[in-house]
Amino acid sequence: MTSPLNQRWGRSIPFLLALMVLISLIWNISINITYPHDGINNLQPDGQVVEININGPAYNHLQPGDLILSIENVPLGKAIPYYSNKHPGDTLHLIVERQGQQIPVEFELASPSIKEIIRRLIPVLVALIFWIVGISVLAFTPGGLVATLCFLTCMLGSAFLILGSISTMSTSWAYDVYRILFWIAGRFFVDFHLYFG
Repeated sequence: MTSPLNQRWGRSIPFLLALMVLISLIWNISINITYPHDGINNLQPDGQVVEININGPAYNHLQPGDLILSIENVPLGKAIPYYSNKHPGDTLHLIVERQGQQIPVEFELASPSIKEIIRRLIPVLVALIFWIVGISVLAFTPGGLVATLCFLTCMLGSAFLILGSISTMSTSWAYDVYRILFWIAGRFFVDFHLYFG
C-alpha cells in the first residue's frame, strides 16, 4: 500500500510538468519579443535563403537562393543561436555563396515589428492551446490511462512547439532538445493524427 505522501507526489508530478511547460512558454514569449529581426522570412536548415521580407533589414543585401555559409565567422551549423549577443541596431556579418562565389554581406539588425512579433508568436499561441487542453483534461476528468495519455500528449505538443519556435533564437541546448523532440514526437504525432484523424 502506498503512503499518503507518495500519493500526493504522484498527483503533483503532472502539475509540476505543466508548470515547467508554462514557464518555458513565458520564456519563449520574452525571447520572441526581444530577438532582433533580420528580415529573412524563410531560411532552409542548410542555410539557403528562400524568402526575404521587402521591409526587413536583409532586403537589398541578400537574395532568394543565397546560401549562408557563416554568421560572424562561425559556420552556420555551429552558429546556434544565430545572433548570439546581438541586439537591434548591431551590424551582422555574413559570408554568403551566391552564384558559386563567396561574398561578404553586412546589414544592421532591427527590432521586430508588431507584425513580426505576431508572426513569431503564432506557434506559441497553438502551444498555449495545447497546454490549456492538457490542464483541463487533467483537472476535470477522472484519472485513468486515457486522461494521462491525453495530458502527456498535450504537454509534449506544447513543448515541441515552444522549443521549435525558438530553436535558432535561444541557447544551443534548446535547439538540441527540439531536435530530440522532433525525432520522438514527430513520429508520435503523425501516427496519432492518422489513427484519430
